[in-house]
Amino acid sequence: MRKNKLLFALLLIVVCVASCTKATTDAISVAPSAVSQHSNNKTTFSVSTTPASFISTQYNDTFYGSVLEAAKGIAEPFLLQQGYFTLSGLTVSGTNLIYGGVTYNTSQYYQNPTTGYYVPLSSYSTYGISNFSAVWPTQCPNAFLDSTNTFNAYIDCVGYGTRLLSAVGNTTATGNAYLNLLNKIRTANTSVFAAKGYVATAYSFATAFPTITTTTPGWLYISGNVVNTDTITAYNKTLRSTVGTYNGVRKGGFASSHAGDILAFGYGPSSSSNGHFMVMEDTPNLLDSAGLKVYYPSVSGTKIKSTLASYKMYAVPVFDDSGLGAHVNDSRTATSGIGHGTLLIATSLTDDAPLGYVFDITGSPTSITIKLMTIANSVYAISVGRYSN
Repeated sequence: MRKNKLLFALLLIVVCVASCTKATTDAISVAPSAVSQHSNNKTTFSVSTTPASFISTQYNDTFYGSVLEAAKGIAEPFLLQQGYFTLSGLTVSGTNLIYGGVTYNTSQYYQNPTTGYYVPLSSYSTYGISNFSAVWPTQCPNAFLDSTNTFNAYIDCVGYGTRLLSAVGNTTATGNAYLNLLNKIRTANTSVFAAKGYVATAYSFATAFPTITTTTPGWLYISGNVVNTDTITAYNKTLRSTVGTYNGVRKGGFASSHAGDILAFGYGPSSSSNGHFMVMEDTPNLLDSAGLKVYYPSVSGTKIKSTLASYKMYAVPVFDDSGLGAHVNDSRTATSGIGHGTLLIATSLTDDAPLGYVFDITGSPTSITIKLMTIANSVYAISVGRYSN
């Protein structure tokens, strides 16, 4: 039974000021002793009777102390509505969350940048997020509570990812998790990354992490793998002609990943998308034959053993923004958007570097199909990055 202790708030009470339409929320303080992790992987929250010793936050303009806190904090309303998180005294009715006599709505769907994806600078004061202008000078990914008591998330995986990273730390160039990474990668100029004020692609994250060589606080490269550097260099130059030669490297030790690390996939030009961005909820779980059989009950023991003779297989629980029922045991049963699920990662038997993944398992397959990191599969990078502040 895994323990997952949140020290901060989940659902919120709107503070309405008559002279302003700013939508802010005072969070409910939660005692660590009141949080428990159940075998069904749902986290239960109870309101603390001694809130003074715990963190109190506001949903829209909060800055968090870690990536994991931010991932959970921004996802909380949607995970409560989906039933992955529960809160004593909260009633869920369709897309509505009813708490303390107040009804909040949740509205979300997965979409790439289009109308509604960004909140424009002109609306920052309405949402109470003017402090984000130092990170997002013209627009910010739309995952906010609005003046109608609705939690919105009209974004994609990196909309969620950059929204949460930009809420970690503070608004300075070195103290903000998103700006820190953006400046590091763009200064090195060996990998492509979005300019300030724009959402970076999942491909950018996946290929950027393997170029990081620093071991000091800030962004660290934990584990990963890339196809040959010439291929990535050539593709990068089609994205930005002034980028330098790619220098990302393979790094084993996937087992050293832990909760709050970013797991990113980078896809090449023949793919229908550019990759995927996820936040690990917990340490990867190395599967033995019995563990892998849980995910593939219809696969023969011989095939299970054959797979484990070729790869290490990990079950990785993640928070992300993806499609309806995107992963195994996925919380998104009614709509796409922010949610939680589990995917499998295949790594090398020798150095534990990522080699492929299983995004989802549907039906009752009689064999195990792993999406391997190859040029033919247009999977150019699988990597793990960590922000340590």
